[in-house]
Amino acid sequence: MRTSTLRCTLFDACYVINLDRRPDRWAHISSEIRKRRLSKFFQPGVSVTRVSGIDGSSLDVAELHASGAITELGYQRFLLPVEEKLFGMDLTPGAVGCALSHRAVWEKVVAAKQTAALILEDDAEFNPKLPRQLAELWGRIPADWGVVYLGGLDLLAQGKPPRPFIAEGIRRAYQGHRELTAYVVHEKSAQRCLELSRAMTWQIDTHITSETKDESASKDAFIADPMSYVFQPAMAIQVTSFGTDAQKKPSDSPALEDASRRMREFVECGTSLR
Repeated sequence: MRTSTLRCTLFDACYVINLDRRPDRWAHISSEIRKRRLSKFFQPGVSVTRVSGIDGSSLDVAELHASGAITELGYQRFLLPVEEKLFGMDLTPGAVGCALSHRAVWEKVVAAKQTAALILEDDAEFNPKLPRQLAELWGRIPADWGVVYLGGLDLLAQGKPPRPFIAEGIRRAYQGHRELTAYVVHEKSAQRCLELSRAMTWQIDTHITSETKDESASKDAFIADPMSYVFQPAMAIQVTSFGTDAQKKPSDSPALEDASRRMREFVECGTSLR
């Protein structure tokens, strides 16, 4: 039997990263938040905080490299022609801006000593079942959680045994987990994410999924520091219809890709590899 007793016990902050030049994305995510009634999961007094994203197109990446924010390998790979870059791994101007934006939010979480901060990118789309299921799902998350992903890609799942569930709708996030579309952190895990991404070689979601522990049941390694879990079926996906600033190329057919992800992750309860 579902209850609403957790209405005020989930999130003590909600941050949305949004570039100043993308009011269309802000309108989209604001609509999603209203439509899926996310505010009912906020603690009293909490409202959505818009964080002005750092625009990668305006960054001096050479200066970031000189300052130590980007490693030598990361900078050399940044300079590669687009066609030679690894999709979802190598830094692009947009990916650097994205990384610095998430780091800015993590610094806010640490400074405010927050215990469950929901962080959203402005191209997130929520599962229609989220309003009915989120509180119940959250109650199944183990106490050792550091990061809880509402969804994401599982790049290394192909050819592996089915991922074991640690509770209904909850499984560990594995080393191939990517996307920071919608996730939750607390003060200590945000601090750990800052440490792991202090000098970047790769896109930021690769850095914060790098500390792993082998697991025989999955023939894979799960993310152990910060301990990371993911909802399956996903409670959020990243839509591609708005294009991409972080990846080396946009989707060839964004509407079809978005429809496929909705079917695969929201309806069929599967994962996406890309």
